[in-house]
Amino acid sequence: MVTLRSRREIDRMRGAGSIVVEALAEAARMLKPGVSTYEIDRTIEKAIEKRREARFPTAAAFRAALAQIAEQGRLLYGAGGFGS
Repeated sequence: MVTLRSRREIDRMRGAGSIVVEALAEAARMLKPGVSTYEIDRTIEKAIEKRREARFPTAAAFRAALAQIAEQGRLLYGAGGFGS
């Protein structure tokens, strides 16, 4: 079944996706031997939280937009998500 998204939902999904892309790019810049996965996790968490506050009123709203992206991926690429 195809779910039609409203312009508002698409804008929110795009906003959430760009936050994740920016956070992952920030983490990628710090990758080098000796950096722990804990440090990388904390960098990603801080980057997401900093950007999320400017675009989403609550963490729940941000998670809902990410859930819509994941759902869309399952619909497009199969039950296992992207790459299945």
